[in-house]
Amino acid sequence: MDNIIVSRRSVLQTSGGALAATASGSGIAFAATEFDAMRSRIGERLTVQSADGSAAVTIEDVVRLGDPVRKPFAGIGRTPFAVVFRQEAGDRIDAGTHLFSSDGLIAQPIMVSAHESDDGRVRMEAVFN
Repeated sequence: MDNIIVSRRSVLQTSGGALAATASGSGIAFAATEFDAMRSRIGERLTVQSADGSAAVTIEDVVRLGDPVRKPFAGIGRTPFAVVFRQEAGDRIDAGTHLFSSDGLIAQPIMVSAHESDDGRVRMEAVFN
């Protein structure tokens, strides 16, 4: 897992190559690098594995955080965004880095903050810039 890093250009990069958003049946790869690609996944159910157990979450919202980051001599870069996951079932998942997976795809580590909302559900947020 030490060869996976969070980068400003993409959600996840491994071995220096950016991973692309992919769909497999109803599942997704979590290396979506574009705001629109992740936004199209709202409503999908995912599994989260943590040291304390596992849970089912749903992608509830994808929020744009600002204008695309401009890169010198390279034009417009990626748009920073936040993904909100709503916990549906399972063990309570706290803030930290956990493995997210969907429909048999390889689990990807994503760092999230976790908060209990007014409706009593835990919501997690991950920022991708």
